Amino acid sequence: MTAHFGLDIGSYSIKLVQAEKKANNFQLITYGEVRTPVALNSEAQKDKVALAEAIKKLTADAKTTTKNISLALSETEVFSQIIELPYLSKAELAAAINFEAEQYIPVPLSEVQLEYLVLKTPPKGAIKEKMEVLLIAAKKDSLNRMVNLVEMAGLTPLSVETEVLALIKCLTSNQKQANLVIDLGNKSSDMMIIYEDNLKFVRTLNTGGEALTRALAQALNMDLAQAEQYKVSYGIDQSQLEGQVAKSLLSAFNIITEEIKKSLAFFSQKQPETKVRSIILTGGGAELKGISAYLAKLFNLEVFVFNPFDKFIKEGQFPEILGKPRFTVAAGLAMRDDG
Repeated sequence: MTAHFGLDIGSYSIKLVQAEKKANNFQLITYGEVRTPVALNSEAQKDKVALAEAIKKLTADAKTTTKNISLALSETEVFSQIIELPYLSKAELAAAINFEAEQYIPVPLSEVQLEYLVLKTPPKGAIKEKMEVLLIAAKKDSLNRMVNLVEMAGLTPLSVETEVLALIKCLTSNQKQANLVIDLGNKSSDMMIIYEDNLKFVRTLNTGGEALTRALAQALNMDLAQAEQYKVSYGIDQSQLEGQVAKSLLSAFNIITEEIKKSLAFFSQKQPETKVRSIILTGGGAELKGISAYLAKLFNLEVFVFNPFDKFIKEGQFPEILGKPRFTVAAGLAMRDDG
């Protein structure tokens, strides 16, 4: 395992985690977080420099022991699709993948970096069973922008993967039930269904914590900074401030809950014999007060806020902040094992 650290460059904050593998667990070496100073998609040179300087300072303050990093690309910059195919050998799949991708990727393949991951391989000769393959097409412009940014910060990118693949590494192995995992980010929300450690469904919604803050600011006639503070302080707790904050936040959050309903219905139709037993929340939005109880009541399912450091050795005073689900992607990147 080459020494590296995971760097999650989010629209709200930039997070890093460095770890070392110890048998089946991981030893924390260092971590850090800083607010993202400018818009990530800005093409202004001064903003690119500001981002690079923020990353450089973050790594210096965290005292990382290497310049090698693993990066995550936001799902909003990626086209992901699980497809089913009859049994194909590795050579046959490699030869067929571009043709298959053209049917699902909505932009010319020349504009994306195409990768694929075999999720399930049926026994050779099985007629009824299908291969399940995850197609991943990353926008080349977004990929190049991210790589150039970290190189400006003096870092060496070893790998770039999607946020979904990064956070799956953190999930506890040998889950014998189907779980709906929801990564609630600032700009977007990712939904995936995982059954027996296999990804069965993935969907990205272009709304997240920022949309909730804007809805609250508009409803209560306050600026975004104050709305963010109210969102963090009161969440969707109906008992606070006569329920005004909760009502305003739910007006935007209900867009997400409708997509959860559609995702659960789609999976139930596709695999009626497999029931989703619980919802696992991760990402910064999972820290919203009252969200677990709200979703549990709405969907009549167990709801857990995920601790991304379950696979880490807890020695001494393990940092309490690292129990926060917003570190999930950075932790998953740190756990990448390249052999």
